[in-house]
Amino acid sequence: MWAGVGLYDAPVTFRAVWLGGLVVALLAGCSQDDPPASTLPPLSVAPSPSAPSAEPVPTEAQAATPQGAAEFARFWFATLNDSAGDGDTQLLERISSPDCLACNGFTQSIGRLYAAGGRIEGGVFEVRAAEAPAIEPKVATARVTVVYDVTPSRQIAADGTVVRSVEALVGVDGDMRLTRQDGEWRVSELTV
Repeated sequence: MWAGVGLYDAPVTFRAVWLGGLVVALLAGCSQDDPPASTLPPLSVAPSPSAPSAEPVPTEAQAATPQGAAEFARFWFATLNDSAGDGDTQLLERISSPDCLACNGFTQSIGRLYAAGGRIEGGVFEVRAAEAPAIEPKVATARVTVVYDVTPSRQIAADGTVVRSVEALVGVDGDMRLTRQDGEWRVSELTV
């Protein structure tokens, strides 16, 4: 449910994604000074099954294997969807490295919008494929190639004004760098 939530301030690598959809707004913009860009095209906010901060990382997404890394990437995007849908970024922050600029851009943009009484409609990331190459023993990193679609989205201000609209994105290719920390994966870098 996350689509172009002012992440136009994020790294240029993610900017392309959000501009094409929600990805461009969230991943492309991380600066707090810039106004939110075209974010979420008109869609309905998808309901969150439960508070993201209370959900544990699924066992299959914790494995230090290529399959575990790919499952973690899927889980990360599902958590991003939940965070964009209800404004709770606690779990997203926990599963992202503090050094991940794009991750910080997402959490900050979502936090600012919801703190100001706004919301996001649409912008749901749908991961079509996630694949990680073999992971060397004793290496605490993985690279996951992800292909996803993003539904149209709108970023709505507290007064109901549409701050940003973004059309759907289809077949976006991206990479995630994951690192192991405390026996779990963390996103350390996102590029598109």
